[in-house]
Amino acid sequence: MNYYMSWYRAGTHALLVENYENDTGRYIRDEFCRYICDDFVGVREISKMNSEWSDLVQGVLSITPLIKTSENVIMTAFTWHQESQNICLIMSQKLNVLVSLKRPDSHQADPVLRLKVDVEKLVMDPKLTRTLDIPKVVSR
Repeated sequence: MNYYMSWYRAGTHALLVENYENDTGRYIRDEFCRYICDDFVGVREISKMNSEWSDLVQGVLSITPLIKTSENVIMTAFTWHQESQNICLIMSQKLNVLVSLKRPDSHQADPVLRLKVDVEKLVMDPKLTRTLDIPKVVSR
């Protein structure tokens, strides 16, 4: 599994940048955003979970123990990470602030560790959660 910055993520970050020193910087940003938002380019957010998701849900509903080395479990946790990032990008665009996932620094620096820990959590307690960090929002 490879982790990378998607074009959708790059476009969201470009949209949020407002402090360009000159018109050329703003023009380049606007052209970049116009390009990646064009339907012809095909940049899309994630719109569904992985194909293994339905098998995992059926296993959980039938109280079948999850195995941390199972492809279904690993791919579902991986896809959940992607979907969580996608939610942050969508919310960033809607709120015009950078929304991010709240997670330990070690997971921020090491996505493989994050996946391993989340797979172990999923096996122990079959649920997927996310906590978002949204600037200037009151929360508990």
